[in-house]
Amino acid sequence: MVEGNQMNQRSPAVFTEQESAVLSKVEQSLTDGLALKHWWERVYPVNGFKERFELERVFNRADSSFGFFDQVELAGGVLPVMGNFQEMFYDQPRTPANLKCMSNPGGRPQQSASRV
Repeated sequence: MVEGNQMNQRSPAVFTEQESAVLSKVEQSLTDGLALKHWWERVYPVNGFKERFELERVFNRADSSFGFFDQVELAGGVLPVMGNFQEMFYDQPRTPANLKCMSNPGGRPQQSASRV
């Protein structure tokens, strides 16, 4: 319960052993998460993945789609990374790829794009 600026916090003496183990890793996990984010911001724009491969989908085909394997250096050591990136339009009707040109007869381009 929160009253004014005070929060009802549990005393560390009340935490279970498992809860204490999780809490002891919070700061390092946040640091590692930021390191992973910075790695992505550095590697993705220059296509600098150690191993990159194209992905193909038949249904809901992505505009851009690839998978990758790499490694990230964290404070605790090297972390192997595997990922999947897809860039898709969501406002397009579901039509086979060979009929896409006929699915927008007015010729107006779709305006909303989203990265997944």
